[in-house]
Amino acid sequence: MKLKAFIRRRLMRWHVDSSDLGVGATLIRELSASIVPSGHEATWQRRPSISFDGTPIILSQKIGRNIGEALRVLVEPGSFDMTVAQQITFSLMRLDRLLGVLGWRTAAADINSIATQVFPSDRAATSGWWGGIWLGTNVLPSVNGSLSFAELRLYLNLRHGTTAVRWRTVATLVSSFLSPSLEPLLDNWLTTVSSHAIPVGLGLVVADGRVSAIRVYVGVYSPTLESLSALSSSFCAASHRELAQAHDSFTDRFGAMRPHAATIGYDFIRDMTPHSPLTIGRVKVDICCHLVAPEERLLLASWIKQLLVAWLFEPSSLEAFLDDVHAVWTSSEIQFLSLGFTSSLDHVTVYVKPGA
Repeated sequence: MKLKAFIRRRLMRWHVDSSDLGVGATLIRELSASIVPSGHEATWQRRPSISFDGTPIILSQKIGRNIGEALRVLVEPGSFDMTVAQQITFSLMRLDRLLGVLGWRTAAADINSIATQVFPSDRAATSGWWGGIWLGTNVLPSVNGSLSFAELRLYLNLRHGTTAVRWRTVATLVSSFLSPSLEPLLDNWLTTVSSHAIPVGLGLVVADGRVSAIRVYVGVYSPTLESLSALSSSFCAASHRELAQAHDSFTDRFGAMRPHAATIGYDFIRDMTPHSPLTIGRVKVDICCHLVAPEERLLLASWIKQLLVAWLFEPSSLEAFLDDVHAVWTSSEIQFLSLGFTSSLDHVTVYVKPGA
C-alpha cells in the first residue's frame, strides 16, 4: 500500500526503526488498516467526505519555529460501499479496538458520551449526511530512534441539522467538558461566533487514554478579512498582519473566497484555567485551497512558501514533505492552509491529498 511506503520514507528521514511497536507505530498501523477498498463508483452508498474524489487519505505537515517534524495522517475509515450509518458503526468499532490495543479504554466513556450526542439513535436519519467519522494521528519521533509522543484524533461530522440544533449540540458538549469558571468565556464565544459562522465538525484529541481537548470547527458564512479577524482576534492574540497577508495574497492570486471557503477551529483544552476572559487554547484559521480553480492549483505551493518566508518559518520541511509525497504518489493537491494562533502565529499546517 502506498501509505505504508510513504510512512517508511518519513521514518527513514528520522532514523526510526520501522519495527518499533510503541503507541505511535500502533496508531499508524491501525489507521492504515481501517481503510477498506471501495468498489466501483457506481456502487457507492455515500458521498466522499475527506476529499471530493474519494481519496481516503489526507497527509499534513506542521511547520513552526519551535516544532519538530511530525508524522500526521488523516483517514476516512471504511469503504464507500458503506452507508454513512455503516461507516459510523465501522469507525467506532475500529476505534474501540484501537483503544483496547493501546490500553486507553479510560477514554471510551467520554468518546461514547460525545458520539451519542452527535449521532442520532435512528441511523436512517444519516442517509443524507455528508460524511460520518474520520480518524487521524499526530506522531513525533524521539532522539533514541522510536516514535515517542502520539495522539489519536477523532473527527465527527456536524454538517446536519438546523443552525439552532448545531449550536445547541456544541454548547452542550463544550460546557460539559469545561469547568464552571469558564462559562463566561463560553457564553462570549457562542455570542460572537454564531453571528459569523455555523458548526461543521468536532475534533477530539485523545492521548494517554484521556480526551485532552475538544476542537469545534465552524464554517464562515462570508470569509472576508473583517469576519476572519473578528472570529480569531476576539479569542487569541492573532496577528492581524499575518492574517491579512494570507487573506489578501490569496484573493489577489485566486480570487475572492467563496462562502464557507474558510473554517475556524477553536481548541477547548481540558483543565484550562481562565487566565484571560477571552483566551481559548488555540484558534486555527483554515483556508480551503481545494476550491481553487484546477488550472491555478499548481500555484498554491509557491504561494505558501512565500508566506512561510515572510513569516520567518523555514520552508525546507514543507519541501521535504512534498518530496516524500511525490516519491510515492508522483503528484498531490493541497487541500488546506491552516494558520495556528496562540499567543501569536505559532505554526502553519499544510494539508495534502496524495495523487490517485
